[in-house]
Amino acid sequence: MLTEYSHDRSKDLEPEVDQFKKVIDDFADSQKMDNEFAALARMFDLPNDKVKQDFKKQLAETYDWKRAQYPGKLKLKSLLKYIGKFYGYFLYVISGAQSSFKSPPEECDLLIEWIESDLEAKRFKKLAGYFKNPLLVTMNPLDTEVRSIHRPLYKGYSRKEVLRVFIHFWTRVFPRSLWNSVSLKTNLFAIYLPLVDRYLYYFSLFETVGSTYLLQERHYQTSAIKTALYKRMGGKFTSTLQKNIIHGGYSGFYYDVDCFFSLGEGTVRRALRQGGELRNVFPVGSMFMEYSWYTIGGRRPDKVYDVVYLGLNMIDFHNAYDAYLPDYYEHIRWMARFAEKFPQYKIGIKHHANNVADAQEKEIIDNSQLIHVTHEFNSYEHAMAAKCTLTWGSTMGYELLGHNVPCLFLDPGRREFCFLPYHEELDPYRVVTYEEFETRLLELLQAPEGRAQVPNPEFFCMNSENTAQKIWKTMTEGRVSL
Repeated sequence: MLTEYSHDRSKDLEPEVDQFKKVIDDFADSQKMDNEFAALARMFDLPNDKVKQDFKKQLAETYDWKRAQYPGKLKLKSLLKYIGKFYGYFLYVISGAQSSFKSPPEECDLLIEWIESDLEAKRFKKLAGYFKNPLLVTMNPLDTEVRSIHRPLYKGYSRKEVLRVFIHFWTRVFPRSLWNSVSLKTNLFAIYLPLVDRYLYYFSLFETVGSTYLLQERHYQTSAIKTALYKRMGGKFTSTLQKNIIHGGYSGFYYDVDCFFSLGEGTVRRALRQGGELRNVFPVGSMFMEYSWYTIGGRRPDKVYDVVYLGLNMIDFHNAYDAYLPDYYEHIRWMARFAEKFPQYKIGIKHHANNVADAQEKEIIDNSQLIHVTHEFNSYEHAMAAKCTLTWGSTMGYELLGHNVPCLFLDPGRREFCFLPYHEELDPYRVVTYEEFETRLLELLQAPEGRAQVPNPEFFCMNSENTAQKIWKTMTEGRVSL
């Protein structure tokens, strides 16, 4: 039974992730679910396979990797609660819906959606400048240099479409789904609610704004329903950027997009293995690096470190196996041990500006020769000034390797599958024991010609100085196969 599934946190994560995908695929391939997808597809007027792909993605993202279980909302005890939530949801979005939209709709050539902050808007300024009539869709009220509209969730939906879906759902989908929820011992409504909202949000957005190309910054927010709906309503194709290393778990499953702009030549394998439908893949580099290093960066920090460690924010869903936290703290101890043994080398610890310090990590660092790096200069500026870099799983590791800055991924026991795929190309940069770590780090620090060279940089990240231009040319010169 799906709701009783639990992966084994004591085992190697890679086969557990493969088995997790098989459990979802098997559930979605059942005859009862085929009937469900057909009913939802008729309600959305979209192909069955697109609804199925988004259903599987939502099901994957609902699983709790830390607790190794599906949450209670998928169990039958939550059925009545979610029926009530569905009814309340429809009442809420109808109350904030619009009766009519501008006709004809506002037009643009590039629609960049789901912008959440001023920084995100600034990152897209260069790309937007290549297009004649770009438009940003912001989730919060922002004062942007590029033309934008504010389209929050649950507000401003098409009242006509909300009412149509409301009637169709309760009269044609609900009775069958209620029966199948009981039969499958799974509360299907907990998965359907975000699918319905996704459809209504994007239907209303695409009815408001007509565009040729659609771009989403976060590859894990791609959606088969969004893609199919966009093209049905007149768009040419959808696209996304690879924001980070494809996750082996939670956010790594069942992507769907027409055009995937990857960091490097080998950085999307995991997405394909985990059910992604990426119809075109173009390695273009990193827009994040282009902005933070080539556009606003390039300064040399006042204080230069021999080694810069690139941290990441600790999130519960990263904790997918028993050894995760012990291994995480162990890799911090490796650096502390090295710094004490070789005090002539300065190791700076650079975390995100919004990082919430982990108490145990902070204690290890504070009682060592490791140095906290302040935020006057950004991470790229510190990394580019160092002889080499270290990380547990930061995407910057890939970006830097692509630009001939050595980076070692610290992986005690070779278990960190969440961020580090088991690709042989990564092995020269993965260290799994302290002794290996010490040897490799000394080799990099003592390289006779200054900074050691990376033999296969394009595998990890393409040169990112002109990533925005490469994206523009790919979109507009007919390179995307439809």
